[in-house]
Amino acid sequence: MITARRGPFPIGLDVGGRSVAAVQLAGQGQSRRIASAVRLPRSGGAMTADECIRLRGVLERHGFRGQRVVLAAPDAALRTSPLELPPRSSGAPIEQLARLELARTHKLDAASLEVAVWDMPGSGGAGTAVLAAALPHTDAEAALAPFDAAGLEAIALEPRVCALCRLAARAADPDAVTGIVDFGEGAAVLAVIHQWSVAYERVIPESGLASLRGGLARQLQVHADVVDLLLEPDPSVPMPTEGAAMVAALAEGLGTEIKTAIEYVGRQRAGRAACGPALLAGPGARVQGVDAGVAAAFGGTVRALMPTAAFPGAATASDPALATATGLAMHEEGR
Repeated sequence: MITARRGPFPIGLDVGGRSVAAVQLAGQGQSRRIASAVRLPRSGGAMTADECIRLRGVLERHGFRGQRVVLAAPDAALRTSPLELPPRSSGAPIEQLARLELARTHKLDAASLEVAVWDMPGSGGAGTAVLAAALPHTDAEAALAPFDAAGLEAIALEPRVCALCRLAARAADPDAVTGIVDFGEGAAVLAVIHQWSVAYERVIPESGLASLRGGLARQLQVHADVVDLLLEPDPSVPMPTEGAAMVAALAEGLGTEIKTAIEYVGRQRAGRAACGPALLAGPGARVQGVDAGVAAAFGGTVRALMPTAAFPGAATASDPALATATGLAMHEEGR
């Protein structure tokens, strides 16, 4: 028997340094669709209660329903590490061991951490390979407080890599080793997924949009507002040759990183897994020349990770900058 859902799905909210992306799903089963999607500019810094109150009003005007939200965990506070732990068959307390190891590695109090642990593909045998993420309670509470003050109920705070994995597993073959680059404001986050799980993750701070924006302003000797125009996916505002070379160099570096990571994970799978595409997400995926630069170094299929690759939706949802918010909006549906 299929039970109809009561109430709207939660709103996935991806708060970035210069924008907030929001997505909400609707429908059941095969009729699941993107009901509302929007990306709004912001001035940066931590969210305040006043900003959250204004955001709630804007979301209501754009057709979002309900007050439940799922947020991306703050990148600067999140500690993520691959760990080798005893096999689960041994009865060892895997989650507790992961908590203690993360606390030791990052010199934190184990009792002060919220910890999530998931097995990496191929775990078993002599040990359990996991990816563990920890967020100090104080950072979690600080991230949630302004939303609570605005009457928005945060039902989950997730690592953005989990949200991207959830969406990418619908948009690509889950049995293939697939690379994802979340090209965000503060950093580029590289992840490799296989069989519904994250098999590899690396944060590359020097490859964030802020670094590219600053480099372009210095190289071209133009104001930041001009750089913002050049970074928009608008062919009517062509990127100067020197700027295009800078974008290409950064993108080719990311392509090389993706290729190396996919080949590494593929070798771990003992050659049983096919290499899949490279998926580009985040606001940086919209920049002119990024896809071509990544493809030049990657040597395989490269495409933007669009929310509409997994769900039908309005044209406004065909934006890789909405990918993380879409994965967050999928929080309650599992795979």
